Amino acid sequence: MSERKDEDEQVVSLLEEAPRPSDAAGLSSCSPRIVTALYCSTMAINGGMVGAFGPSLETFHRTTHLSPGQLGTAVLANRLAKLFGTVLWAWYAERISASAARGALSAPLMLRPHAAMAVGLATSAASCAVIGFTTSADALRFVVAASGVPYGFTDSACIMLTLWLWRSDAGRQRGAVAVVNVFFTGGAFVTPILVAASLHYLEATVWPAFHTLAAAAILAAAALSCTPSPAPERKSSAASRSTAELDAVSSESEPSELLPKGQSRAGVASTGDSGGGDEGYGDEGGGTPDARGKLGEEEARLGGASPDSREGSRASLGGSLGGSEGRRAAVLIAAAGVIGFFANGCEHTAATWLSPYGVRWCGLADERMAVMTSNYWTSMSAGRVAWAVGSSFVKSAWPVLLLNIALCSIGSLLFCSTSEGALLAAALSLGVGVSSIFPALVSLPAELRVEMTPQRLAVLQLMASAGALREAQPSGCGRERGHRPSPRCRRDALPVRCRHPLPDAHVLVVWAGAHRDAGRRLHCARHGLLRLSNAAAKLPADSAR
Repeated sequence: MSERKDEDEQVVSLLEEAPRPSDAAGLSSCSPRIVTALYCSTMAINGGMVGAFGPSLETFHRTTHLSPGQLGTAVLANRLAKLFGTVLWAWYAERISASAARGALSAPLMLRPHAAMAVGLATSAASCAVIGFTTSADALRFVVAASGVPYGFTDSACIMLTLWLWRSDAGRQRGAVAVVNVFFTGGAFVTPILVAASLHYLEATVWPAFHTLAAAAILAAAALSCTPSPAPERKSSAASRSTAELDAVSSESEPSELLPKGQSRAGVASTGDSGGGDEGYGDEGGGTPDARGKLGEEEARLGGASPDSREGSRASLGGSLGGSEGRRAAVLIAAAGVIGFFANGCEHTAATWLSPYGVRWCGLADERMAVMTSNYWTSMSAGRVAWAVGSSFVKSAWPVLLLNIALCSIGSLLFCSTSEGALLAAALSLGVGVSSIFPALVSLPAELRVEMTPQRLAVLQLMASAGALREAQPSGCGRERGHRPSPRCRRDALPVRCRHPLPDAHVLVVWAGAHRDAGRRLHCARHGLLRLSNAAAKLPADSAR
């Protein structure tokens, strides 16, 4: 009976791990690098829309006669719509994951992920086309607000699908996420240059930048609709994930004489890695050698117990570890979300209001401020490229986050000055400071072996996007062009998120201290639970004697 049961379990596991026909066809017909390139182009379009809004606000004011307050309200509506798009993707991704668990991805859904992204890009193309030529105030406000929905949907989709596409390799996954974010910044760097050139050579018009974005969005939508979507990650219970992690750690610490003849520990590790399990639960970062050795000793002691008692002990141990993982994930996502809240507020504040701030409060020309906005995105691009190159060489991301927060604080303080040099230094410092914060936050759960589910990614992106809401409406003093207000009024001209990023540093320090001790506390808890389970397994044998 036991052999028959083992054979049935092997058949079920093979059926679960076997790729579906659509997945197999997709993997054979399209390279993951090509799909990643399409995600990069989508993020470049989203970044281009964000980068084009700021330098174009003065032109929108002249052509539609909207006041700065009304334009700020339209930008605020755009950010709220982006939040809705993020929530919409989270719901959609959850439906995809649930359908994949049932093995019927196409039954409850009419659109696959790439088709849904193509619809969002087509909507963005229509929005950019209208923004480029409209002179109606109502049409501009509506289109600017509505364009936030496809922006939030496709932005979240690119990050989540990149994680799914490269889930078999943690190093490449981190690098792919960093590269995708680099292209977002690259798009935001190019469009201010187009806006500045059109303002200078085409009699103060901005339509070339938005029409270029519309054409690029149509091409990207057509390409995505023809490529297969990556398979969603199948759901697994917390107990099974923790038990699999325990198996990986204990198998590392087994004596070599217990292994089959001719097979080394490296062979066992490579076999376990090729099984297609959840990323982040393999041998990487499994604790200190002493901790792994103790776990192996305790696991070896369970070998003398009966199979039923061993399975019961391991099931209870897996459930306990699953609960601790859920608590760790909640604390991690909450802390990372707070950091993203302030960092995203700083990023979008400078991107949207740097040009109007320099024109209205510092007396600089539109073209010069458009170039300065492009320099801001250039510094951010350089920071993200540096993170994409160096992310695979760092063991932890929190020191990089600490450095970024310090640069954000310095740049925010420099915005109190009205000189062109101080504004340029502030833009460059803030650009480098916010460059790698969000890519690092997205890759942090893998360091603590926390699965990045669609819900957790949605919470992180919602908290980060909420930081951009305050920047959408500037304060209302000294709005006349060329008016030079008092230093207090100049400081109030920029939204509060750009002026007060210092709480980020406090949250980061507290979170970093908890992060450094998290692995040690987790292994201590496992060691204690293993001792309890070992004692429970020996009780029936002692009573029988």
